[in-house]
Amino acid sequence: MLFARIFFAVALSVLGGFANAEMVDLGLLPAGDLGTTQTTVSGVTFSGTSGLAHINHFAASGGTICSFDPGSFNCANDMTVSFNGKVKRLRFSVAGAQPGDSVAVQVFRRSRDLGVVQVTADGLVNLASFRGVTRLVLDDNSTAAGISIGKIKFRRPVAIAATRRHRAGS
Repeated sequence: MLFARIFFAVALSVLGGFANAEMVDLGLLPAGDLGTTQTTVSGVTFSGTSGLAHINHFAASGGTICSFDPGSFNCANDMTVSFNGKVKRLRFSVAGAQPGDSVAVQVFRRSRDLGVVQVTADGLVNLASFRGVTRLVLDDNSTAAGISIGKIKFRRPVAIAATRRHRAGS
């Protein structure tokens, strides 16, 4: 009986890690200017600090989002990405980077700054080394048109309840 409980707990922890993978599919949103500075997709909120949220569709990334300024027609604006709870194994793709684009991605667990990753080119940004992420702040210091992000993937921590062994008469 004890072996069965241990086996079940191990199997649940291994399989549970795969069962909770999530991907924010920005390709489901309509293409173009969304007409707002904030939008929520799959429990993830995107807030543009200036300009309007905008969706671009690049073939390689399946839908991206940026903080869009219709006046200058670029994505060189700051953006905050907020998760409705802690996430781990976070990664996303960058598209549209040009020479002169530079974005500091600040990683937060609530108000605690966990670190900064600099992004200057298209490709995968892997933040898997950060655990319990609740928010990203993309601080855009670009001299070009800025970047957009997509293919946002992460996992939510799985809580596994401990089993107690009850004794007769206790």
